[in-house]
Amino acid sequence: MNAHYFTVSAGDVIAHCCVSEHKYIVYKKNGRIYVNAMYRVTGQWYECCIHYDRWLCDDMEAYKKLTKEDIDSQGYGAYMDGAR
Repeated sequence: MNAHYFTVSAGDVIAHCCVSEHKYIVYKKNGRIYVNAMYRVTGQWYECCIHYDRWLCDDMEAYKKLTKEDIDSQGYGAYMDGAR
């Protein structure tokens, strides 16, 4: 793995989603919730590209209040961030 990737445990992945044919994951890290749109799975780990990563909200309570459209918007935004 190179400096452009970081790992997330499969246990920290909250959801697998797709918007406009772009897959992304929702995961928790240090209590906060993020989305990542460029990842690969290796065993029990997700290797995520830093350029396709985006903060979603502060905690699970806030996450539960988000709509699917809110989450998809950030997932697509993470994809576009990395594509630039």
